[in-house]
Amino acid sequence: REVSASGAGTSSTKGYSHSKGIYGGIALQGAYVKVRKDVNQKFYGYDVTPAQILSGHTPVPPAAKSLYDALDEYSAWVTGINVMRRASETEATTRTAATTAASADAAV
Repeated sequence: REVSASGAGTSSTKGYSHSKGIYGGIALQGAYVKVRKDVNQKFYGYDVTPAQILSGHTPVPPAAKSLYDALDEYSAWVTGINVMRRASETEATTRTAATTAASADAAV
């Protein structure tokens, strides 16, 4: 049982409640995650696994470059460390440039 009253302000409020019995409740939660290979292939331009995407071993797709750049800036601001999250992308670009240069030299 509960009784309350208030005389503050210009009006007074009174309340009374009485409850008896049992209350019970249940909550169920769940989640379902599905890999959509066709969407990943269309976005990245080639077949890529979720593990490759999440590990950072996949070059940044052009459509997401501005997002990745913003996240890198924010991460550097928060941590005070200028971190390159996609070192593998830089390495892949360097290897591609070296291979292209070597091919051009061999053709001459």
